[in-house]
Amino acid sequence: MRWNEAKNDLIVKGDGVIDGTGNPGYRVDVGVRDGKIAAVSRKELEDGECLIEAKGMMVSPGFINPHRHIGRLLYEDNVVHQSIMQGVIVECTGN
Repeated sequence: MRWNEAKNDLIVKGDGVIDGTGNPGYRVDVGVRDGKIAAVSRKELEDGECLIEAKGMMVSPGFINPHRHIGRLLYEDNVVHQSIMQGVIVECTGN
């Protein structure tokens, strides 16, 4: 069995993916194995241990916030959590 044919730990069945290129979204299934994205397929993936039905939702790469005035707020509990919940994975900050 080749690596890309191995069983996924998790399948996310979504209505669409936004890839960041500006092209319209399209429907995909995303396979996750060992905590990493292992497959993105327009064909239905069936081999996951766990399934997340993401109907009506979109899958996208993490967002980068290139300009944020956060200062000392960075060390307050809710600030980082709020960014993560909005899909932000990198923040460039200064002050």
